[in-house]
This record gives sequence, C-alpha cells and structure tokens, in this order.
Amino acid sequence: MNGFITTPSGRVITMLLFLIMGINLVSGFHWIHFDYVLDADSRGYMQLAGGDVPWLKQLTSARTLGYPMFLRGYRLLFGDYSGLAMAQLLIHDLSCFLFYAALVRFGFPVSAAFFATVPIVIADNYFAVVMTDSLGASIGLIIIALLLRISTNPSGTSFLTWFALTFFTTLSYHVRPANLPFICIVPLLGVLIPLMRNSHQRLPTGWRNALKMGTVYSVATVVPFLAFCLIRLVLVGHFGLVSFGGINVIAVTAPMIKPETFSLLSADTRPLAEAIYKEKNKIIQDKEISDSYIYIHNFRMHDKRITEALYQKYGAWVSEPAAHVLYGEDSVKINAMFTKLSHELIRIYPKEYLRWIISGFYNSFQTMNKEFFPAGYVFPILVLTILIRFVAGPITLKTAPYLEFDYHFKILTIISLITYAALTLLFVLVEPPLTRYVYPTILFVLPLLAFFIWRIGIITLTVPAHPATHEQAHDQNNKGPIS
Repeated sequence: MNGFITTPSGRVITMLLFLIMGINLVSGFHWIHFDYVLDADSRGYMQLAGGDVPWLKQLTSARTLGYPMFLRGYRLLFGDYSGLAMAQLLIHDLSCFLFYAALVRFGFPVSAAFFATVPIVIADNYFAVVMTDSLGASIGLIIIALLLRISTNPSGTSFLTWFALTFFTTLSYHVRPANLPFICIVPLLGVLIPLMRNSHQRLPTGWRNALKMGTVYSVATVVPFLAFCLIRLVLVGHFGLVSFGGINVIAVTAPMIKPETFSLLSADTRPLAEAIYKEKNKIIQDKEISDSYIYIHNFRMHDKRITEALYQKYGAWVSEPAAHVLYGEDSVKINAMFTKLSHELIRIYPKEYLRWIISGFYNSFQTMNKEFFPAGYVFPILVLTILIRFVAGPITLKTAPYLEFDYHFKILTIISLITYAALTLLFVLVEPPLTRYVYPTILFVLPLLAFFIWRIGIITLTVPAHPATHEQAHDQNNKGPIS
C-alpha cells in the first residue's frame, strides 16, 4: 500500500476516503441509532442463532449457518442485537477500504481507486437489516481485494494471504448462499488477471503458469466446499450446501405444469406435479396468480411485479402445501423432489425457462435503475461500447479516446462483468431479481462506471483538442500513477 502512503497527494486522497467513510457511519447512526430492521426471513436466522436448535437439525435447515454464527458471536460479545446495524456498516466500510488498498497496490492511480471506491462506500442500503445481504456483499469485496493482492505478486504472497482467500471464499457462501459463484469467479479471474498483466508488460503469455495458478485457486476454493457437502451427505443424506435450492426453483417451474405434462414426467415426480396442479386450481380464482399464470405462458415476463407475484404464489401458496401433503415435514425430501421435478420440467419446456432467465437479467437492470439511477442504463451501454471497441479496434479512438481499452480498464472490466454475470445468473436461475438480491451485484458494477467517469475527466483535462494527438496524450497519461 506504499503507493499512497509515500506520496502527499495519495495521503490526502486516502484521508478524504476515510472522511467519507466516517460521514457514512455517522449518517447511518443518525438514521438507525442502535436499532435494527427485521425482514421476513430474519426470525429464522435469529432462531438458529439462539442455540436452541440441535446442531444436526441445523444442517437440514433451509438456512446456511454462517450468518446465525455471526449473530450468535455478536450477541455473546454485546449481550443483544443493539448496534448490529452499525457493526454491519462498519464491516462494509472496512471491506471498501481493503478494496481501495488492493486497487492501489495493484497499480491503479490513487485518484482512480478513490473514484472506484466512493460509490460502493455509500451504496450499502441493507446494513440495518438482520439479513445476509450486507455482510455477504462485504465479504465479496474482501475476496476481490485479496485476489488483486495475490495477483500483484503471486510468488511473493504469504501463506496467510492464501489462507485468508480460502477462508473468506468459504465464509461468503456460508453467510449468503447466493455467493456460491465465487468458487468459480476466483479461479477464473486468477487465470485472466496474470495473462492480462503479462500482455501489458510485454512478457510471454505464460499460459502454463496461469493455468497452474488457476489450479491452485481452484483447490483453495473448491476443496472446502466439497468437504462440507460430503459431511452433510454423511450426516443428513443430502449432498449440497443447504436443502433449499429445490424450494426456490419450483416456484419458477411449477407454472409450466399443464395436464399434458403429466405423461412426460417420471413415475417419481408425477404425483407431486399432479398435487401442485390441483393446489393451483383451488386458488386460481385469485386474480393475481391467474394473471401470473397467463403471463408466463405468453412469455411476457418483462413486468417485474408479475414475476415476483408469480414466484411468491407458486412457492408458498401452491407448491409447498402440495408437497407437505405427500411428504409431511421432511424438508430434505421435499427439497430433493422439488429439484428433481424442476429439472424434468426444464428439460420438457427449455424455451420457457430460457425466457425466465432473460427476463431476470432484464429486470435486474430495472432494479439497478430504481436503486442507483442511471446505472441500469449506463452499465449495459458501457458493456456494449466495450464490445464494439474490441471489434472496431483503434478506429473508435479517433472519435472516442475515453474508450481506449488500457490495462486498468481491462482489469476492472473483467472483474465487474464476470462477478456481476455470475452472481446474477445464480439467482435468476431460481428466483426473480428481488432488490436485495440485485444489491450485492451493484457493488461490482459501480466501480467500473465510476472509473469510466474518472477516465473521462482525466482525458478531457489532459488530451489536446486536436483529435490526431488523442492516442499520444493517452499514452502519456499511462506512463505513471496519476494521483
């Protein structure tokens, strides 16, 4: 981190970041004080944190155990949950600082790292809620910071840093199951970043060494996950992080069930499909669920309110009551049967499922706009222009020097795109893009947008007016750190 400790301008910028973080904490305290907000699922986590549920039964719960352990530890330290919101906000601010420090250590200009970090400092809209989203998003930022730290000097990275990467990657999905993609994100970025660094420094590509590093990253992230899944398989008879995936996806696939579907299903899943269809007919007079049913079969899922209504009704009102009639309270069995039935329905109606996924990404941009206007418009446009830049080559630079795809732009682009796409894909596969699901993905979009704005400012201030000198001026900008 000596890049900003030894330069006066770097120190000033870092102190300014600390000031913004401090204001963020004061603002959060002014709003919430020592109180906290309960969500519909908060009680479930607090019940597990209470210690009254036997540990073996906790492994069969629909909740992962990371967040209840965090709540239990907090309550042991402070006696109750007062101040929990401020603790989550403090953790968020610290993760933002680690992200900032990692960018600077990696070689980003200090001012660029500052611009990329400030939006995510003030973007934590869920710190006050007793839910996994704020803490899970903070851990995600720490993972990216550690990945950048290791990529700066892989051979000189200490065992402690490698252990921290493994620990936080494992912790991330135990706190928030939607963080599971980090198991793949870390090795993928761990391969791409060194390749891009070698290209930037005009070194040999180093595919063999990059793949070797990717193997190391894979071992560090995949082995703990597989070990935990095997433990659950032995103890509760289910291989997976948690017995919940089927309960999610059935609300997406249940509307696909029609009378002609039954003959296409296996003997195991047919009774469940028939029970769900009968349960749906009992409440079809409910206009909201009827409209939702019509929408999904007409492939008009662009309305976020409709998809959310569809999901909630087909899950809690239709599928779960039907499953309880057949399988009682056996949550592991119910989850397994929901998963099996959903897989069969997706194979039978792949187009309907594909349309659900596409609508999920579209609606995630809608949510992004609602929370952080105009990010939902700017992000896809920026991605499109980057792709055009790849195809068009240097032709675009004569009219758009801001799209000069330099080293740092490349690094932040692949981090933002891969992390956003992977995290979003996981939840749109099984759920609609609720705001609290989209929020953590926004934290990896905002740095790229802010960095792009920084580039516009720097190039506007430093590029001469004559278009022919755009490339030369930009090369001059990249010769050293800009504070």
